[in-house]
Amino acid sequence: MFLERCLILENERWKMKRKRNIYFYIFEAFNMVVFRQKKIITVNSIGDDLQKARQALNLSIKAVEKKINISENYLKAMETNDWDDIPGEIYRKNFLKKYTEFLAIDFDGIKNRYEKAVKNLENNTDKLASKFGVGRKKFVVFPKIIRNVLIGILIIIIIGYIGRQILSLLSPPKFDILYPEEKFITNSVAIKILGFVNDEAWIGLNDNEISVGTDGYFTVDIDLNPGLNIIKFEARKRYGRSKIIYRRIIAE
Repeated sequence: MFLERCLILENERWKMKRKRNIYFYIFEAFNMVVFRQKKIITVNSIGDDLQKARQALNLSIKAVEKKINISENYLKAMETNDWDDIPGEIYRKNFLKKYTEFLAIDFDGIKNRYEKAVKNLENNTDKLASKFGVGRKKFVVFPKIIRNVLIGILIIIIIGYIGRQILSLLSPPKFDILYPEEKFITNSVAIKILGFVNDEAWIGLNDNEISVGTDGYFTVDIDLNPGLNIIKFEARKRYGRSKIIYRRIIAE
């Protein structure tokens, strides 16, 4: 009798367990169907809605730019959801309102979706910031610091380049007399001068202009008087300082 009762209880327990398993499988199957349905459903982004509405009107972004006076770059940023390319929250909402009104789209609905997306982004930033053990404001500031540093470096490079160009423009030309050397002694009554200048500059011999070759070299023949001859060479750029070289040549 006792054994029979135990068998009955065990049989009922097995039925209950089987029943629970059936409910469990039904529940899991339902969840899988719902989950798959949710994944199949495509939720268009704000940018997709804007782009489709514009294309439905057969308008290019360039045409919209002319009609509502919003830069083409900002219109593209809205259609591609690159909101960071639009400076400032006020400008983003104003541009979005102007664009949706032009496309005859419900602005309030778009605005709510935009604000919800921004809030979700902030929540994700909070989670990521807490993961690294820093506050959200500090976490958000990091990219700005990097951006500002890069901008600062770029400005320094540009200023340095401009300063170098100005210095090169105002400095005297690089100019030298290669032959003869200073205090040269010769038995000839004439001598050939060889010089070089690597800037576009005016070259003068005793205030008379000398022709310079395309390679920067120049030559000039000079008649010498007996005794000491002092020859003055001058190189001068248009806006820069001049450079003067003297050659003292003794003709015996």
